[in-house]
Amino acid sequence: ALGLLGVLTLLVSAASAQTGGQPAARALGYAAILPAGTQGAASASTDGAAERTAQVSGLRPTGGGGIGSVTVRVAAGASGLTGRAEGTVTATNLTLLDGRVAIAEIRFSAVGGAGPDAPAAAVTDASVSGVTVDGQAVQASPGGSVEVPGIGRLALVERSTDGAGGINVNGLRVEVTDPTAA
Repeated sequence: ALGLLGVLTLLVSAASAQTGGQPAARALGYAAILPAGTQGAASASTDGAAERTAQVSGLRPTGGGGIGSVTVRVAAGASGLTGRAEGTVTATNLTLLDGRVAIAEIRFSAVGGAGPDAPAAAVTDASVSGVTVDGQAVQASPGGSVEVPGIGRLALVERSTDGAGGINVNGLRVEVTDPTAA
């Protein structure tokens, strides 16, 4: 299995007048989470580095193919009573499943926050371009999926929020639905 490509996890908390706690934010980014391990991790937090960038290239996912490069940028900070975290992932020149799937670029940015001046947790920008399956161009969009006959589907730029100002975004996930392909 491929695993996940391009992952952002943004965790935030507001200051607490009741406990005297300070606002906090943490941004975690991963170029890829593959069966063989995590590649290209970056972390930023209010109690550490405010910004970080990681880049990897030449990854070879299980199932055949290659990943040209993945760049992850994360940032976290606090101001007054508000914590804020943000990140951007750009993955380029992907071939998957022994070359059956090609993707020119997946790019997305997200923000999360908690406190009185915090932004709502959201994907602020996302795009998917140059997707082909078995040599045929296919329509693909963030939040959507692409069918791969005999394998399953590719989920593109999935997002979930935690209700407390945080957000998790996966750039690409391969979902095997054909039992004979597993």
